Amino acid sequence: MKLLAGKFCGFVTLEVLMALTIIVMTISSVLLLTSSSQLGLVNTQTNQQALYLAKLQLETAKAKAEANFYDATLTDSTTTDDGYVKTLTYTDPIGDSLHKRITSSVQWGSGTISITSDITNLNTSETCNIPLSDQWKNPTSSVIRTKDLMQSVTQDSSQGLGIADMKLSNAILYVAANATPASDATKSDFYLFSVPENPTQILSYVSRVATAGNSINAIAIATKENRQYAYVATAKANCGSGVHCPQFQAIEVTDPHRPTVISAANLTMPTMGTSNNQGSGKSIFYLQGYVYLGLVKPASGPEFYVIDVSDVTHPKITGSFTVGRTVNHIFVKNNYAYLATDDNNQELIILDISDRTNPHLSTAPVGGFFNAPGSTGFGLGYSVLVHDDQAYFGRSYVGNAPELYLLDARNPATYPEPIAKIASKDIGTPANPDSINQLLISGNLLFSITNRQLQIWNVSGKQINAWSSNNTPATFLALSSIDQTATGSDAVTCGNNSLYLALQTSQGSNQDLIAIITPST
Repeated sequence: MKLLAGKFCGFVTLEVLMALTIIVMTISSVLLLTSSSQLGLVNTQTNQQALYLAKLQLETAKAKAEANFYDATLTDSTTTDDGYVKTLTYTDPIGDSLHKRITSSVQWGSGTISITSDITNLNTSETCNIPLSDQWKNPTSSVIRTKDLMQSVTQDSSQGLGIADMKLSNAILYVAANATPASDATKSDFYLFSVPENPTQILSYVSRVATAGNSINAIAIATKENRQYAYVATAKANCGSGVHCPQFQAIEVTDPHRPTVISAANLTMPTMGTSNNQGSGKSIFYLQGYVYLGLVKPASGPEFYVIDVSDVTHPKITGSFTVGRTVNHIFVKNNYAYLATDDNNQELIILDISDRTNPHLSTAPVGGFFNAPGSTGFGLGYSVLVHDDQAYFGRSYVGNAPELYLLDARNPATYPEPIAKIASKDIGTPANPDSINQLLISGNLLFSITNRQLQIWNVSGKQINAWSSNNTPATFLALSSIDQTATGSDAVTCGNNSLYLALQTSQGSNQDLIAIITPST
């Protein structure tokens, strides 16, 4: 019995040990499973927190860049936040100084999350955010007569504004007026109108102000440290009685209801003229703290000036260049200034402005210009813009050569004649002569405003093809179909997926109108 009892006890002890082992293994498995679940939960929470931090950092950077695209504090940075390493990087994906790619990264342990967003500086009126779509093959239009706009302001509908230039920024249309109603005692030449979200609705008058000389030819809009400015090229150089008007003026428009001419910012260029027109401001462009000003050919002195506006209240002329002809239009990209001029031997001049104190021909002494072909007529340069690595150039009618050019602008310093022709279009004929007055681009769509038409071209693939209902220029939008009195356009700007054209009319230079062009629905 004792032996059997001992054997029985041994079996019991073994069974207990086995049971305990099973229990321990079960508990261990449960603990391991619980630990893994907790670890997975922790990892998920960590990932979500990192993604939240990356998004927050990106949205903050975007808001800051949209408020001031050229804010000096928008530079690469790395910070830490409760164990997370946050990094911001800024790049220019296109290389035209008009785009920023912001990358927000968050790193923790061995994990990393990165998100990216692109933003565009829309303060340059020649570049728009209008999507490429078939709806632009059949654009529609509505018309606002400027004399009707002025009637609500001055109770005088006898004449309009004589618009010389327009810029649209932040739902405000800035208008340069060369003619104001006689009843406008302020003799204002700078008007602000509110643009509704629905482009078919009427513009609303906001405010106006008078500049020295009471006449403006061109406007550039800039944002600096959350403040908005309009830089203007004044149309009159000599105001009579020996008074020399400034060709450059700055207007603060941070509060659109109270535009203020900054009198200390008025600058008179060292040029000489014998009439109101000679040496007057003709064209203007702003980029990264500098204004580039072009003049009507004076009796003597340069026609192109570089102005440092880093301190808006104390602008300084840093450099100049003698073109010898009127500078009709300016576009600046990187360290080059592209000038459309009245010189029929060098309709397009390219200046190296890397040294703002010494603008010079980009490949002097033999290069730095584009001499467009053709010997009949003058073919003067009217408009130029640069997008990606291509330049688009328009000029006045020439009887035996194109008026519209697509040019290679990858590196102006590498060519004997800096810009090589890629493609061109002859838009005028002896029976129907026509000129390119204004150019504006959005992605692959090039909008060309001529004396007769709004032309829309598809410029993808380094070609110029009609973007119209039947892919031929015959169905471009005729200005006469917008208004039967329209005779040409002096200005174009864009926004809200629409174009805004200032049109001259046969009823007189001061009976102008604003046409709003939208894609078909």
